Amino acid sequence: MFDVEWYVQQVGHALSDEAALEDYVRRGRRAGLSPAPFFEPSVFDSSWKKRLEDPFALFLRNGALRRKARWHGAVVLADGAIETGTEGSYRRPPEDWPSRVDVDGRITSGEIRWSTARQCLLELAAEWRRGEDDRTAASRSGGRPSQERSFLEAMEAHRAPPARPEGPVVSVIMPTWNRQASVGRSIRSLQAQTFQDWELLVVDDGSTDDTLSVLEGYAHFDGRIKVTAAQRMGVGAARNRGISEARGEFVAFLDSDNTWEPRFLELSLKGAIATGARASFSSIALVGSGGTSYRVGGGRRQQLLVGNHVDLNALLVDRSLLLSVGGFAEDLRRTGDYDLVLRLSEHGDLTFLPFVGVVYDDDDRAGLSDRISVREPLTWDFVTRYRHLVRWSDAALDDLGLHVAMTTGGPRWTTAMSVASVLQQAPQDTDVRLVIRGGSRADAMALGLLGLVDERLEVSRTVVDVGVPLALDLAACRSGRPTTLLMTPGAVFDEGALGRLLEALKPGVVAAQPVLRDGRDLVVAAGTAVTGGGQLFPLLIGHATSDLPTVETEVPAVYGGPLLVPTDRLRAGGGLDPLFAGRLASTDLSLRLAREEGASRSVVVGSSGAQEFGESWEPALARTDAGVLRGRHDLRGPQTDVLRQRDLVVSSLDTHLHRDGVADVRPVLHRPTRSVQTGPAAGMPSLRWSIITAAPAGPSGTTWGDKHFGEALARSLRRLGQDAHVYAREARERRNGYLDDVRLTLRGLDPLVVDPARLNLLWVISHPEAVTDVELRSADAVFSAGRPWAAQASRRRGSPVSFLPQCTDRSVFAPPRAGEPTGQPPRLFIGNSRGVARPSVAHLLGAGVPIDVVGGGWSGLVERQHIKGTYITNDRLTSAYWNAGLVFNDHWADMREHGFFSNRLFDVAASGGCVITDYLEGLEELLPGSVRSWRTPDELLELASQDPTDLFGTAEDRRGRAESVATEHSFDARATVLLEAAARLVDAKMQQG
Repeated sequence: MFDVEWYVQQVGHALSDEAALEDYVRRGRRAGLSPAPFFEPSVFDSSWKKRLEDPFALFLRNGALRRKARWHGAVVLADGAIETGTEGSYRRPPEDWPSRVDVDGRITSGEIRWSTARQCLLELAAEWRRGEDDRTAASRSGGRPSQERSFLEAMEAHRAPPARPEGPVVSVIMPTWNRQASVGRSIRSLQAQTFQDWELLVVDDGSTDDTLSVLEGYAHFDGRIKVTAAQRMGVGAARNRGISEARGEFVAFLDSDNTWEPRFLELSLKGAIATGARASFSSIALVGSGGTSYRVGGGRRQQLLVGNHVDLNALLVDRSLLLSVGGFAEDLRRTGDYDLVLRLSEHGDLTFLPFVGVVYDDDDRAGLSDRISVREPLTWDFVTRYRHLVRWSDAALDDLGLHVAMTTGGPRWTTAMSVASVLQQAPQDTDVRLVIRGGSRADAMALGLLGLVDERLEVSRTVVDVGVPLALDLAACRSGRPTTLLMTPGAVFDEGALGRLLEALKPGVVAAQPVLRDGRDLVVAAGTAVTGGGQLFPLLIGHATSDLPTVETEVPAVYGGPLLVPTDRLRAGGGLDPLFAGRLASTDLSLRLAREEGASRSVVVGSSGAQEFGESWEPALARTDAGVLRGRHDLRGPQTDVLRQRDLVVSSLDTHLHRDGVADVRPVLHRPTRSVQTGPAAGMPSLRWSIITAAPAGPSGTTWGDKHFGEALARSLRRLGQDAHVYAREARERRNGYLDDVRLTLRGLDPLVVDPARLNLLWVISHPEAVTDVELRSADAVFSAGRPWAAQASRRRGSPVSFLPQCTDRSVFAPPRAGEPTGQPPRLFIGNSRGVARPSVAHLLGAGVPIDVVGGGWSGLVERQHIKGTYITNDRLTSAYWNAGLVFNDHWADMREHGFFSNRLFDVAASGGCVITDYLEGLEELLPGSVRSWRTPDELLELASQDPTDLFGTAEDRRGRAESVATEHSFDARATVLLEAAARLVDAKMQQG
């Protein structure tokens, strides 16, 4: 069972069978390494670190847990893969054993041989090990370099280079700006060097303090020091100015707030000559309140691409090599040293000299707020790597097809969902490239296997997190398709949304994005807007999507979210700028592309939606993005019409600080008071309504009746001139709730949340037993879908609770204009079981009367032949109701007790269906002729045996009653009642104060 070849790939060096097993027992299992490619400890048992027992031993010993739990994050073996048939005896899965890729249950491949999956995992493990070796090559260790003593002893046999008639051996470059307090200490550390054949070229970069005077004082007494006073030009240009005047064979760099150890130059020169190194560097010591650590090793190019292991103050470089690579990049405001080191590494590895040459006071450096490393964004590191990692293809583009660039962010399952949605909706002529951003070994293995799911998908990995923009550039740079989609982490397209987005990329459009929602179904990215003063801000963040147009809308720039662009424009623009850490990277890109193209437009496609799963990928580094954007683009221009269309006005701007430190600018909006001008509600106030439902956000919420109920009611309110929006239970409290005039809670499982500054209406449509006295008394008005409960609640509240029964959506539920019902199936029940046999179904099947059942949770309660599905969409329901011979319904005990009529009764009646239900007082009077009820099982069986025509009349009779139901019990009728009540309350409040 223990797979030695697999384990050796993870540890990175050869081991015998016995040594590998011993290493696993002693070290590997505690480090989370896997003993077999089909077994991942962190997936099988998330608490394995806390257990004394080895997770693999638990796996083998506990058969019940083994059969129930997942073994791996991405591999599922067919049953019987490791069992031999003898209790307690196991085997490795046979090579031809059926398996499949299944990443956390979110994306699944077809059947593959285990040998194929195992070989892929072996390759992924080897790649991960190489990356880990590169990542840890220059680790911060607790002790000095292990080879320092032997290095120092060896250097005793070497002489320092002799003096040169044409100039000093070493030129030391020192840029400085406002360092009057520290520059003297740096110079004295140079003067104290054991090797003295040097020149110091100091370039004062426009200091405004006494730095220049301090420098001139040192230069007066030491002829080796040359000071150049320059206008402010930046640290890269200042260093290049010094390099241009250098005469030494070698060049070293000393910053004006750092110091060298006395033998730094001596040992660096001896080491360079002894090894033949044209570029070498020493170890550095970092001293802080937490102790001293040492940065050691890591001079190979592949190691340096993972991270900068070479401190500029510890570097010694041959001047001819330095000149050949062009010195420092002057446009890099930070990490110019990293860029130089990477360009030097293109000519050969940098040699590590194992001695401590530089000592840093980490605490002291951290307190210098004017340091570049404090002033400038950390993302300059990503900009530097971009220059060395990203190579945009210049190959001719195909005539057709799509390239999708993707990366990771958040939990692994969110990436799997995102990839699945793209593969399901993308055209066949699509290439997908996923770049995994660092992460754990388990994630690397699981997500790496996605390449076996679909031949259109290619997966690669960066050893460390390189940020979303750089990862997407890496995924996009080899695109040969005419169109490229940049997918943000965790984004999952709504059904058909990708196709609608593709249709929007017409000539003249340089960027198109869908409306992206968060986990609460609120807008997280939908383009931008601009104030009259030129302040750009994300459009309608935190709003319901109903606040946005459903058509294509031109915006000044896109903002975050999946982004569709022409590939030729993406190439010319150089992709996303990694200087931006967050969503504004796409804003910057669309502004650049529009500027280059002149009259080109960016659009938000309102009919194309996506949801972002997991936590937002926006990192804390993004807090500097807004300042970078303002410094780069002139944002003055026409304001978007979206806000005006919604009667929303920007009254001020507010800086919103997130919990993780990210700040963004959001508008404070205002909705002017006005009256409805036309229609049945003319003259009444036009109010903004938030309708709070009990349905959860996301795809699961679309199957809840509460969701459809709320949306239908909102449409009716809009027809009455109201501005109505529906929110999931997770969005009951929102940052933009101040815009609401009315908060209408459709009471289900969740209690009323009152906003004292709004008008609070409560409509109890289910779970009346859960409604508290506090809720009843807190609401400004209460409505009940059950008449008996309304009377009871009125007494508890101390004021009237209005009876307002449920209703139907006449735009969905209506009989066909002509034709007869098919009568099939003869008997139909639609509804979930909630784990119990519903009375109508139980009584009928118990008496041998067949009935078709559609709903969830019926498996095991009724025989399989009676279950016809788990869910039926609203657009198919009306046909099912009309055609069925008899539609059966019954009420949950709490609903029946309090007289709450099921909304299904209204839908069936409005469809012209024949519905039979359990008895509730007043029901047949409310829906005369459309409903027949029973009190006993015998009455139910009697009704079930009759001809529908005898009970409900002809098709024309049913159509006539359906029209009456649709008129009297429509959402339009209920919306009118609610609006009238709200208008009275608003008027009363205005009169009071």
